[in-house]
Amino acid sequence: MSDVMFYGVLRMPYDLAMGDEISRLQFYQVIQQAADRVERADALRTAVAAFIKAKGRYHTEQGYKALVEAFDAGTGETPP
Repeated sequence: MSDVMFYGVLRMPYDLAMGDEISRLQFYQVIQQAADRVERADALRTAVAAFIKAKGRYHTEQGYKALVEAFDAGTGETPP
């Protein structure tokens, strides 16, 4: 689902969002996607904070591995 559609459904007025069964199902699915995005963003934020605070080579490597795992969790991609 594109970001335009995603945010459109999230900001849909209550009467439209709960008007019929299909709208409720679509709204529920978008809310689940939003929860997944929030969890992924929180994992990335935590990994970035740990990476920034790392001191020394070992902790920097551990922080980088955590950052790669957090980045890879939702996309299947890895950073360069």
